[in-house]
Amino acid sequence: MCKNSIDSRLKSNIMQKENHISFHMPGHKGRSPFAGDLADFDTTELDGTDNLADPKKEIQSIEREISKTIGSQQTMISVNGASAALMACLLGTFQPNDKIVLSRDVHKSVYSALAYGRFQPVYLYPKKETHYGIYPSGWEMKELESLRKKHPDIKGLVLTHPNYYGICPDIDEMVRFCQRNDILLIIDEAHGSHLPFTGEEGPKSAVSMKADALVHSTHKTLSALNQGAVIHILSNRVDSKRIKRHLNMVQTTSPSYPILLSVEESYRKVDAVRKAVQLWRDGKEKVRETIKKTRFKLVEDFPECRNMVFDPAKLWIDKGGIDNITGLLANQYGIDIEMEDEYTMVAMAGVGTLATDYHHLADALVQIDREYRTYDGERRDNECMAQRKIEEKTRTFPKNKIRMPIWEAVFQPTEVLPPDQAIGKIAGEFVMAYPPGLPIIVPGEEISQELGRCLKHMDQSRWIGLDQGGRISVIKE
Repeated sequence: MCKNSIDSRLKSNIMQKENHISFHMPGHKGRSPFAGDLADFDTTELDGTDNLADPKKEIQSIEREISKTIGSQQTMISVNGASAALMACLLGTFQPNDKIVLSRDVHKSVYSALAYGRFQPVYLYPKKETHYGIYPSGWEMKELESLRKKHPDIKGLVLTHPNYYGICPDIDEMVRFCQRNDILLIIDEAHGSHLPFTGEEGPKSAVSMKADALVHSTHKTLSALNQGAVIHILSNRVDSKRIKRHLNMVQTTSPSYPILLSVEESYRKVDAVRKAVQLWRDGKEKVRETIKKTRFKLVEDFPECRNMVFDPAKLWIDKGGIDNITGLLANQYGIDIEMEDEYTMVAMAGVGTLATDYHHLADALVQIDREYRTYDGERRDNECMAQRKIEEKTRTFPKNKIRMPIWEAVFQPTEVLPPDQAIGKIAGEFVMAYPPGLPIIVPGEEISQELGRCLKHMDQSRWIGLDQGGRISVIKE
């Protein structure tokens, strides 16, 4: 076997990180509820295992139990993640040429649905938090009302709640707006599968707000294996049979029974999820108190952010100007973090997170602060300012000119060009930071001069859509 095979790399990675603490996906944190070898559960559609494409027995029973637990009208399991689930929701709800309002910070899978469904996007640009001025933090109701006046034939609205950084925008008013104006509302609550169990302290799930359909990614914070997700149908305004038909079209015909079982397990012990949510709250408070005299700070504690609602599962931390802090935490302290960007890092809890995990993270941050006591933050910030300004521009979701519908662009022949030669060309590929997978360029959009300059200096290790030479795919002329 090749020494660089996935098998050898995975085994090596598992051995190296055997005692590491996980503050990243998946939510089980390697403390899986399954016993024994997963291969024992890896079967196919037989008598006694039912069929995910047309469940009538065991799988149907599982979906009904989950629906009862959540309070939905119907629940469908996806073994191809929230990506397939979101695509199915859009493809099964709207018709070709329908206009759909999309928050510009939606996941890539929503754009994939646009391409295959031939829907017309109308973009709702998110407002930004006011501390850094670059991260999406919700929407202005007046902007949605303005779009409605310009496009009275809008059929749907797609929003993300909570967002990747843990911000939970208030969407109650938008739910009422959609109901008043006969607009169908689909919520990507992939990062909030625990929200139905947060109790009175909240944040509230869109399940209780009665959106029309909602997607949960049960592997992110609950105990499901990667790719475990569910669709919750919440109103009679959407056609559940159409959504199921399209889910069968976009996900595998050979479903993973280990994933199915893990999704079921995620909802079996609701009390354990509620206890986990409280542990996350207590853990966040522990980190807050421990680091209060260091250079690090929870973003939600900045004065500009105190009126915002945050997800208890996310620790969004200002990294105090220290670059590659996730590398320090991993290599020196055995703590793996979900994501780091130019200003912050996101640590992500799950039902497998322990109270001691928070203690170790807090203590590690205190130690790093001591070791970098002589760190010249201002000088280092100045050195990084050019790169940071570049990445800031990409996080504000530039209003790119649409030169070609996405459903045409994705089928066109392409070529790759250096960014400075791609200016004025039509993008043939998505460009996005991953995580979180929110495109700043969508196929069919024009590459502006400003974006071209930004792409030229992009940190390629964090961006998808540029080849190893830093070139971008454009449509051949």
